[in-house]
Amino acid sequence: MPFRMVEYMVAIWNRSLERHPHAKVLPAIIPLVVHASPKGRRWTYSTELADLIDLDRAAKSALGRTAPRQGR
Repeated sequence: MPFRMVEYMVAIWNRSLERHPHAKVLPAIIPLVVHASPKGRRWTYSTELADLIDLDRAAKSALGRTAPRQGR
């Protein structure tokens, strides 16, 4: 889901840039996913894009805030 949300956001920004080719900034996007399980189950998957990237703990630590993020 985090990767899909980034795809949606990039698509929105691309469409915005097509409509406003001289724009210097991108519109703010507040991503929101609504999860409703018929069985009342909680969402148990990560919401962080960085968690989908195959890096060991040391590499993630070394990247710090420069690791791709989307979510929290």
